[in-house]
Amino acid sequence: MDIKKLLGVIIGLLTIVVTLAISPSIGTANAVVAAANLTNLIGMSVVVTFGAPLCIFGLLALGGVFTVGAWKGTTSMREMLTVIITAVIVIVGLTFMSSIVTYTNTLIAAGSGGFETTLYGIIPLFVYLVIIGLSGWQVGAKVRSYRKGRRSRTALL
Repeated sequence: MDIKKLLGVIIGLLTIVVTLAISPSIGTANAVVAAANLTNLIGMSVVVTFGAPLCIFGLLALGGVFTVGAWKGTTSMREMLTVIITAVIVIVGLTFMSSIVTYTNTLIAAGSGGFETTLYGIIPLFVYLVIIGLSGWQVGAKVRSYRKGRRSRTALL
């Protein structure tokens, strides 16, 4: 057994533990968004209920993909930091979401109504989906890079 692979798996599992340690902050930030006035915001009352679990599971999947990649010898410390930095970005993004919701509600109240209200109500939904999608997008990118690397290695054999 290669010590580098073993060290990579240990770091990958440590990444999962760190993600679980950070997860309550994601849940708390999402609860603040859920407690805001979401009545005029299109789709937010539905999406906010499952946003935090999707973020957490996306980050855990990213840690798991990192661990599997480490076992196969295709990862580095940079990829571990990607998981942690992505988790921090998600927390910061969810923390800013309460301000985005408040300011959007102010914008809707200042508007004349009608189509303008619908258009402004989509802004927080778009931002929230980008924040949630960040963790899932990273997982897809890592899986694609591992598959690409595997295909190029088998083509050389």
